[in-house]
Amino acid sequence: GTQGAVLDALRAMGYAASPERVIARGLFCVDVLVHVPDVARRMSVVVEVDGPFHYAANDRAQPLGETLLRNRLIRALGYVLACVPGYEWHALDGTEQQHAYLAAKVEEAMSKAAAARPPSRKNDSGRTGDRRGRGGSRHAPQKRRRRKILAVAGSEPSQ
Repeated sequence: GTQGAVLDALRAMGYAASPERVIARGLFCVDVLVHVPDVARRMSVVVEVDGPFHYAANDRAQPLGETLLRNRLIRALGYVLACVPGYEWHALDGTEQQHAYLAAKVEEAMSKAAAARPPSRKNDSGRTGDRRGRGGSRHAPQKRRRRKILAVAGSEPSQ
């Protein structure tokens, strides 16, 4: 099918591509995971091949809500995502166009991910991480919120 053709094309282009990979501790099984050598480090790009059931019946260019949610979650988990709509793939004429199309999709996904990634900020100690800079747990606000909710509900949290 289309997913196999995309996988074969990525491999023919020299990418180390793995089909049906489980990511995020079993949260997702992605169509293809591509390992892209990057100047600074090795990057992984998730390639999702979206067939007709990922789009509105009356508008093949409009992804369904569940597809949009999948894409947002994959990106929120820190993965680079490239989507290949089946209708675009089938419109390509031959290997040369397919390879150029996939190279552009992977490059576009990596560029978008790099642009969306906030620059690392250093706290007062010079380390990245907790952006508040001094003392306290990152989880303290949630603990306070939980205690407030429990107090409003009429029970005290057990210590």
